[in-house]
Amino acid sequence: MKKRLSLLVALVMAFTIFCIPGSSAAFAEGEENATEFTSQDNGQPEGEVNALEGEEYTVTFYDGYGTATKYGNIIGEPQTVLSGKAATAPENPTRDGYIFNGWDQAFSNVTSDLHIRALWRTPKKYTITFNANGGTNAPAPQTKIEGQEFSFANVGKPTRTNYTFTEWNTAKDGSRYSYSATKPYKANANVTLYAQWKLTSPIVGKIVANSTPYTTEKNSITVNWKILSTNKLYTVDKVVFYLNGKVKKTVETSARSGSYTFTGLSDGTYYSFAVKPYYKGKTLTAWKGKALTKAPVQNGAYKPGKYEYYYVNGVKQRNKTIQFKDTRFGTNKYSLNHYYDASGVFRGRTKYMYNKIKNMSSKKYLICIDRTNNVMCVYIGGKGKWRPYKYWSCVTGRLKKSDYHPTPLGTYTIKSRKLTFSGYGIPEKMKNRYSVWYCSRFVGSVFIHSQLYHYGQKSGFIPGGGTMGRNASHGCVRLNINYAHWVYKNCAKGTKVVVIK
Repeated sequence: MKKRLSLLVALVMAFTIFCIPGSSAAFAEGEENATEFTSQDNGQPEGEVNALEGEEYTVTFYDGYGTATKYGNIIGEPQTVLSGKAATAPENPTRDGYIFNGWDQAFSNVTSDLHIRALWRTPKKYTITFNANGGTNAPAPQTKIEGQEFSFANVGKPTRTNYTFTEWNTAKDGSRYSYSATKPYKANANVTLYAQWKLTSPIVGKIVANSTPYTTEKNSITVNWKILSTNKLYTVDKVVFYLNGKVKKTVETSARSGSYTFTGLSDGTYYSFAVKPYYKGKTLTAWKGKALTKAPVQNGAYKPGKYEYYYVNGVKQRNKTIQFKDTRFGTNKYSLNHYYDASGVFRGRTKYMYNKIKNMSSKKYLICIDRTNNVMCVYIGGKGKWRPYKYWSCVTGRLKKSDYHPTPLGTYTIKSRKLTFSGYGIPEKMKNRYSVWYCSRFVGSVFIHSQLYHYGQKSGFIPGGGTMGRNASHGCVRLNINYAHWVYKNCAKGTKVVVIK
């Protein structure tokens, strides 16, 4: 482009201009070619107001592969840009089989005419792998092209007996991103997809049940039941509770656990209990137990108090977790904590714990923690008359020489309580912020509290936060949240806490 200012100067110098005040303007020879001035022009010829603003350049964008010019086909219209200003890029062009990779030169400070070409690269390829997730006939791996959606419309479906395929998911349990014939995969990354299933006919769940100790205050026993498997496909639709062989309570439910309290019981009486789960009229073998609501004296040494007996195959037991019998899943299984045998003799690890605390005094309850075996027993009674009341698995402090943070041995009392506190798990080498609940402090900064949950929540453990029955803490004693809540609610300040090994 040429400067228009130079042309203006040449025209002005070619003529001699005379102005007569108060009359029409007079012009010298060649006046028919002169340019008239007005008072609004401020001495600048009309039409030349932008002459000093700078040079203009032409910027043209090309697709970089067309044949219309040596640069390719023109994209849009060429742009006129003032010197030092920026051109405006058109929308990113497209090309079959290629990925747009920017422009071949900058255009933010234009100082000359520019021919700008689009750059292209070959798209990447990604692999989609399919996992039948309990089924068979998973589809073969598929290739996904960068920048393109992958449709599942023509992908085969796996099969599984008694199940219907529903969709694909990036998580085995179906908790993350799902894809189907109507939900294409768009991400540019390799991925493994897991088949998700819907049970055609729900399975009656494996159920476990147990009962709480008989309580004199309420003359009651509570029977608790739950589905043993964590598989959510296992289900029931009705649970029936029996007392002395007669239906006491029928509960219509699709829950995975529940309980029923038998009230109005009499001291010194045997009762039989049963729980029977159903699904669409089908049932498993009922859980059966018996309870004695008055205990005998143990060798004349002390009275262990009220407790219940269970009968398994005619043998008297106590505090066993009993699984419903079903030939599909095997025979009954038991989880022994502590108990009095058929002759009333005290058995189990709690005998050792009892000998440590039997002559101690405390408030209503006394807590004994075995940090070697990671168990906690809550006793009720009094000096020389303590009897086991609660018995739980727990987590205590680490004992490895390379990572020694033990729960301190000794005899203490509960000093204070707080509902919750949180941290970042530095001693646990965890990055997740966590919360613990129902905290009872008994020495220094050592608490009895719940397991480690996601921050502010009471469900969902952080990685490693649900550990139980191990030496894994930084000194505190972790319990199931329900048990921690029981201690928080029932064990007042001054309750004795004994830590043994």
